[in-house]
Amino acid sequence: TKNEAFRTVTIQGQEVSKEKYRSAKDEVSGRLTYTESKWDGGAWADETTCYESSANNTPAAGRPIFRTFADGTAEIITYALVNGQLKITVSRGDNSTGTLTQPVITQGTRTTTLYNVTSTEISKEVHDIASNLLLSMETGIEFDVSGRVTKKVFNANLDDHEINRYTKSRVLRQGG
Repeated sequence: TKNEAFRTVTIQGQEVSKEKYRSAKDEVSGRLTYTESKWDGGAWADETTCYESSANNTPAAGRPIFRTFADGTAEIITYALVNGQLKITVSRGDNSTGTLTQPVITQGTRTTTLYNVTSTEISKEVHDIASNLLLSMETGIEFDVSGRVTKKVFNANLDDHEINRYTKSRVLRQGG
């Protein structure tokens, strides 16, 4: 199944931009691909997002699994349940060896984020893909009764931390 929508912006009779929106469902995998194309008077630039089938019985169901961007970069997104917590890994970088529908990322960054059962981010690590070098790390080490992070350390340095105090209307942050 394919759907399309178009939008044109005209100023004083002159077309200045155009946009096309297309979606298509793969009948075999059930995945939905959504492409947004923009024209600025010169060339068309496409950005594509592919969503996993909502019928798929995995943590990825209904979520984006990859994005390709007009500048030749892409994101590949994976989801896993680890001890009841959601782990989302986003690899982003150069897609020169991949395609718009099958990205391949060998250079860039890989960000792994872990969320607890209340959907609170409890840790995040960023690695360089090519070397696997750890670039940064944030880890929640103290939590309130609602599962929210009250103390977060950076790069495993207990002296480099952030303390969050929650009130009914806002979060108060204090760095250390």
